[in-house]
Amino acid sequence: MQNAQFSGKDFTDADLRSTPAADFAGEIVGSCFYQQKGPGTPVFPDDAEAVFVRCNLDNVLIPPGCVVGEGCTAKRIKVDEYGVDWIVDADNLPIEPLSEIVEVIGEDGQPV
Repeated sequence: MQNAQFSGKDFTDADLRSTPAADFAGEIVGSCFYQQKGPGTPVFPDDAEAVFVRCNLDNVLIPPGCVVGEGCTAKRIKVDEYGVDWIVDADNLPIEPLSEIVEVIGEDGQPV
């Protein structure tokens, strides 16, 4: 059954850990829980049980009782000192850029 309380909404940067775990029961469809704080950010109670469908869970620490289902994204993203967004591994080491890196050439013909 679809969870109406948490489906189809924007919870970007929200901390929902104080919400009762039972409130997350069912399928959560089409919501954004993206966290700008960085990879592995806790958002949900540790004992939450939910099935996410078509949700943005990037940088979210997924509790063990939850399922990341069809159409979800759950990447670990970190911004480097140059402002480039990287997909990172469990140790926060870069795997690949989130988008194509474009080299900018200055008037002197050198990379900027």
